[in-house]
Amino acid sequence: MIPPRFAILKEAHLIRSCLHLCWSLAAALLVRPCSSQVDGDGWFVSAGGSGSYTYEMRLIGGQYQAVSGFTGLGSNPGSGGTCISRTGEVYFVSIFSTVNWPRSVMAAQRNTQGVYSLRSVLNPMTAAGVMEVAGDTLWLLEQYTGRVYSWPTHGATQATLRGDLAILGASGDVWGVATDGREVFFGMGDSIYAVDTVAPTFSARIVAGQVIPYAAGYRWGLAMGTCRRLVVGSRDRILEVDIDSGVSTVAVATPQLWGGYQPYVGFVAYNPWTDEVAYHQNTPYYLVPAGPLHGATSTSWRVAFSGVYPSQMLLSLSTTAEIPFQYIGRGCPTSAGREPRMLWSGLPLQGTAFSLSVRDTEPNGVAIFWLGTSETQWPGAGPLPLDLSFVGAPGCTAYASADLTVLAATDASGLATVSMGVPVAAILHGMPFFAQTASLTRGNALGLVTSDAVAGRIR
Repeated sequence: MIPPRFAILKEAHLIRSCLHLCWSLAAALLVRPCSSQVDGDGWFVSAGGSGSYTYEMRLIGGQYQAVSGFTGLGSNPGSGGTCISRTGEVYFVSIFSTVNWPRSVMAAQRNTQGVYSLRSVLNPMTAAGVMEVAGDTLWLLEQYTGRVYSWPTHGATQATLRGDLAILGASGDVWGVATDGREVFFGMGDSIYAVDTVAPTFSARIVAGQVIPYAAGYRWGLAMGTCRRLVVGSRDRILEVDIDSGVSTVAVATPQLWGGYQPYVGFVAYNPWTDEVAYHQNTPYYLVPAGPLHGATSTSWRVAFSGVYPSQMLLSLSTTAEIPFQYIGRGCPTSAGREPRMLWSGLPLQGTAFSLSVRDTEPNGVAIFWLGTSETQWPGAGPLPLDLSFVGAPGCTAYASADLTVLAATDASGLATVSMGVPVAAILHGMPFFAQTASLTRGNALGLVTSDAVAGRIR
């Protein structure tokens, strides 16, 4: 039975359903086909040696071309990894000297003319390893030691030691990093580990053990895929690894190779909008082929970048595409002690629909989904994030404004799902949106607990 305090929500459900239906109908009526692959999709390729540069390889007229890029302050930019935030800023490591290793973490922002402006994020950076950005924080796993550091993207003075993956038995070379916004996934030795970036204390877990054929000195690849999966480059194949179960499946059994060289899949990058994967083929020519992650054939690959050792030795590889979804924040526990977590399926692509779900709520209840256009201000409620302790929900936080609200029933497992249609309109391209849920609980005075939130971007 729904408590009296939800009577107004129940009565207003018809209005909200109509709004949702109108949005979905708009997507159905505006039938102009919308392709997920557009000129401009591409890859950041950091290459260095005697000289150094990060190339922006963009798809133009069906072929990849170097359209712009940025140089480091010294040799070997990108040796700590090149990563892109959900707001489009690119982070990389610049090395002043190849001998003494004084490093600076830099950020590059591309303007509408395609020109990059650089700013210093952290100078110096004393640790070496792989780096990723989650929200407004950069995370690094130190080579060989397993120590995890973090520092803010603005106003950093030094990196903070957060914990050590050695407690989970991590050892060996560091070989890859990816993030879903909530967890940062590190490849080290033969395994993949996850660090929860919003946990109040250092929290790490093993995602998958012995997932690659580890050999000292070899660098495999790691990228964020879709549907809570990681894309992993593993010598002569490309894998997908489920981040919940750790189960791996072969996505590409034998990637396209040139010149008859021994198969070696190093760095990988993935574009979820196009289902295209790029990887570093470690040959004397340092090729970067790109092709479909699913359904690849021998003729479906094209060269995204090529260089010759040692002048253009590859140092990192990442997609230039905007990130369709990432997590924000954390949920608060139900009366059963479980944290409601959001999920997504599909892409926020014009002319299509995607779904949002929440799991681990109290079963056979009600979940409230809301979408908004801000993560900093909720009109009429105040700045975001908003601590909900003052309304009887201690530990719960609102992260997204509410411009559209939809109710859904939770099933016996505590899962609820809604579908969102995206209309076709040029003004929507690149528009950010934010989503969150609240669900019924007997665990606090408000009778509601919030989930984590999701940041999305429409293409």
